[in-house]
Amino acid sequence: MAGAIVVGAGPGIGASVARRAAQEGLSVGLIARSQATVDVAGSALAGSATHGVAADVTDEVALPAALDEIVARFGVPELLVYNAALVRRGMGFRGAVPRPSMRPCRFPGRTADRARCGRPT
Repeated sequence: MAGAIVVGAGPGIGASVARRAAQEGLSVGLIARSQATVDVAGSALAGSATHGVAADVTDEVALPAALDEIVARFGVPELLVYNAALVRRGMGFRGAVPRPSMRPCRFPGRTADRARCGRPT
């Protein structure tokens, strides 16, 4: 079953995206830093096909393992949302380069042009 994976599935944007994906009938893989956050996010999607894994995005072993676990369960997702911040003290916004030429992805009715979604114009 095609689905979605939300990295950073905690309260707020991640939980909202996961809820919307479930409403659209997608299976939803949830990744959050703590098991408690995964459990809360998963319980909000009761009745939907979900699988949650606790993993810290800064852990170069745990994050790929979590993604592999979800893909093994649901297959390759149609949608991957990376909603986790990786912030280091003193990093600021230097070096951040906006990409206004990127095409937005819209999924109303799941009819977006996936071949062009997110690619430079």
